Amino acid sequence: MKFKFILIIQSLLFVIGVNAQSKKDLKNSKAKSFREVQTVVEDGKEITTNVIFQRFDSEGEVIEEIDYDKDGKEKSHYTAVYNKNGDKIEETTYATDGKVKKKKTYKYNAKGDRIEEIHNDASGKFIEKVIISYNANGDRVTEVSMDSNNNVLEKKFYVYDKKGLVTQYKKVDASGKLLEETRYTIEY
Repeated sequence: MKFKFILIIQSLLFVIGVNAQSKKDLKNSKAKSFREVQTVVEDGKEITTNVIFQRFDSEGEVIEEIDYDKDGKEKSHYTAVYNKNGDKIEETTYATDGKVKKKKTYKYNAKGDRIEEIHNDASGKFIEKVIISYNANGDRVTEVSMDSNNNVLEKKFYVYDKKGLVTQYKKVDASGKLLEETRYTIEY
């Protein structure tokens, strides 16, 4: 019972914290960073832990983010670089020891749609490429992941209704074998 109560309180605090500062509010205030720290009372003792840290550029884009687990230990850490259009063009993920774990670079079409992701390991070696395509409405319809030899690893497909909402998501392996499928029913 006590554990459920703590989880409920943590969930409420997380929702309040996430909604307390919108990206627009942070951008308009010219905030340079944002840190969320949570204090929970367990057995009459206050336990304070970090939840998230974000650093922003002058346009309000997140250029660094560190997420922490429930014990306040670093769970994930990344940095990002944006182009003049506000598109993320580079993302670096770090291991908990601070060393580079993975680096991604992104390319966009003239409409601002992400069309390619290149994934490199810590040494800069190319490990994966993702090619993304769109329909005439600008909806993402396929993502094809390929290894360093351009062999297909997996494909993702998205199906939309007449109003442009996703009705089906499907992921298959290189041979076309279904790995995952989600269907969405939308009532208008």
